[in-house]
Amino acid sequence: MRQSSYTLGAKQNKLRLIAGDHFISLPLKIRKGDVKTLLDSNEVLLAGTLITEDGKPVTSTTTTTDAWGVVYQDVSFKGSMSPTANADDATEVVPIFVHGALYESAVKFNADDAIKAVEKAALKLIIFGE
Repeated sequence: MRQSSYTLGAKQNKLRLIAGDHFISLPLKIRKGDVKTLLDSNEVLLAGTLITEDGKPVTSTTTTTDAWGVVYQDVSFKGSMSPTANADDATEVVPIFVHGALYESAVKFNADDAIKAVEKAALKLIIFGE
């Protein structure tokens, strides 16, 4: 069994548009090597990041996307345990928001408006507001 402790030092993220219990976030086991390009300088996968169903960065064009959900809370990969000698094989269980209402500004959509529209449309069970 693995036991860990956390020091909370991050700011409070305002991601959900509507307070209460009407949302669904699913746990997804994500490999550090798969999301290495999405991690910040402290090896944190930030809330609001779009993610695929298999825990990888989203690939989007003006007609297609593989976006599946939104990372619900910041998750640190620093010091994550790896079953091999390769640090990229380390995994963390990340909560992925798949149903409910979110602030559109809190989600890290593509900067291109046409691609952003495709990404929003792919997240069928999420309502976006300001």
